[in-house]
Amino acid sequence: MYAHFPVSFDLSPPTFSLHLLPPFSLPCSTIASQPHPLSPPSRVTPLLTSPSLQLTLTVLFHLLYNLLFHPLARFPGPLLNRATRLPRSLAHMRGTLPFDMLALHKRYGPVVRIAPDELAFCDSRAWRDIMGHKSPTASGGGGGVGQGEEMMKYEKFYMPVAGMPTDIVNAGREEHALLRRTMANGFSERSMRAQQELIGGYIDLLVRRLGEKGGGGEVVDMAAWYNYTTFDVIGDLAFGERYVLLHI
Repeated sequence: MYAHFPVSFDLSPPTFSLHLLPPFSLPCSTIASQPHPLSPPSRVTPLLTSPSLQLTLTVLFHLLYNLLFHPLARFPGPLLNRATRLPRSLAHMRGTLPFDMLALHKRYGPVVRIAPDELAFCDSRAWRDIMGHKSPTASGGGGGVGQGEEMMKYEKFYMPVAGMPTDIVNAGREEHALLRRTMANGFSERSMRAQQELIGGYIDLLVRRLGEKGGGGEVVDMAAWYNYTTFDVIGDLAFGERYVLLHI
């Protein structure tokens, strides 16, 4: 089973400004006002102060930093992915990111650097280490679950649009616990038993529809029909509305 756990690191390269000073000139006004007749006109100053050159140097600095000096530089991955986020962004926009990720893991192993500040893990231990809850009072040392500081959720992954409302999926630890306590009563054993008649009706409808579809030799997509059942049950329980997907 393939799973992709993105982890981002806020390790941006240090910002810097490029100050290019004019050529050195002597304080003597007589010499400065009388240039040597054989000296060529100075073309170095306009070249060094051009915005295009400064932009090029800045881009090259960031690329070299990401490839050679970034704290994640030791992790494997394609050259362009390690240097810039452009390949990852293009794959995300094309909708091929999960398939590309699988190919990268097959080539580079369970840990792949898919962007300058992002690692992708494909390992059963990664789920507990990255997504598992840790005790807030536990001390560091050992790096296992229940020890050290809990990893925060990556906001750019869980809340890609600015101003998105928080929910039980993208909320932080404290708010997630509050939302979970609020919803827990609805999923208790007692509540499920109270809804047994409603849920059982949808199960009976599913069995009947599968008999109708498969009785004539038609191929049935079981995953789709399970999804139909899930949506019908959740819609009725949560919103009091019937989506009637099982009647398709």
